[in-house]
Amino acid sequence: MAQDQDQNDKLRVRLNPSYWKHLNAVPFSEDVVPSSLFLKNRHYLVVDLETQNLVQDVGGWGHIDKLKISVACAYDSKTGEMLVYRENEIKKLNDLCEDRLVIGYNIRGFDLVILEAYGLNLKGLDVFDIMYDVQTLTRQKFLKLETIAQGTLNVGKSADGLMAVEWWKTG
Repeated sequence: MAQDQDQNDKLRVRLNPSYWKHLNAVPFSEDVVPSSLFLKNRHYLVVDLETQNLVQDVGGWGHIDKLKISVACAYDSKTGEMLVYRENEIKKLNDLCEDRLVIGYNIRGFDLVILEAYGLNLKGLDVFDIMYDVQTLTRQKFLKLETIAQGTLNVGKSADGLMAVEWWKTG
């Protein structure tokens, strides 16, 4: 496991300071060092998912693979489309993930763990986790996406995962 992590770190994308000076959410080639993941993958998929349950409902953070997906959303750079998947359609999303660079915020610690429980094969998957790189650059752990969005785009999120679970439960 540690050897796999060492290999992943060698392949990781690092953000140059230029990334923080423009308003694009996805880095330009001059923003990444090395740009191997973006050069290797012509297309990318920005993924976010919401769950049916809260972490405490499944026994804590050690059991997030037991959370059920209520909805998953993705932006596909190949088609330029915003995609929405319900729980019974997750195989389609998994197929796209295996064919593109997968981008997300805390995607390694949350979204991919849950998608793996739905059959996603993580081996060989190319992933750019924005939170992981921000932590590496700033040495600050667990920066909220809201903080990053406000600081870089001057816009916040419209809701959070707690609200998504509540909306799921109320239909």
